[in-house]
Amino acid sequence: YDSEDSQILCLALAPDGTLYAGTGPSGLIVRIDPKGNSKVIYDSPELYVWSLTLDPKTHMLYAGTGPKGRIYQISRQGKANIFYTTKQEHILATAMGPDGTLYAGTDKSGLVYRIDSKGKGFVLFQAPQSEVRSLLIGQDGIYAGTSATYAGVMQAAPTPGERASATSYP
Repeated sequence: YDSEDSQILCLALAPDGTLYAGTGPSGLIVRIDPKGNSKVIYDSPELYVWSLTLDPKTHMLYAGTGPKGRIYQISRQGKANIFYTTKQEHILATAMGPDGTLYAGTDKSGLVYRIDSKGKGFVLFQAPQSEVRSLLIGQDGIYAGTSATYAGVMQAAPTPGERASATSYP
């Protein structure tokens, strides 16, 4: 696939081998099938699609975007709606928990949001850095990769349902 956009910012792989790509600065979401055929499935009103997460149960795609700090929910057919809106500028990272909870890392205040399947969310954690660039859901918690003045890896919460705490790893 050769993008007409200048940047492929993120990728997500579906179990059937379909690859999804998010772009900037046009904010496109492209579906690339296992044979290499590509199609723009969503032309978002945003400039950047920073992160893509596929829900393996519902087959919905979640796109973290900027500069308005929105998460879009996109169907296989490319129908999209705003799933969640933050007061942050960019959603840089998204990750899906095993229970269908979506987590989102942001730029501006280094926040990690926890969002349920109905689109209700809250701030789970605030990093000392201004950007949460990546998220990983592990058996022992949620890890956030940060960047800014001091970069690090933080364990945002030991287990789902418990109060957020932070442990830094150099």
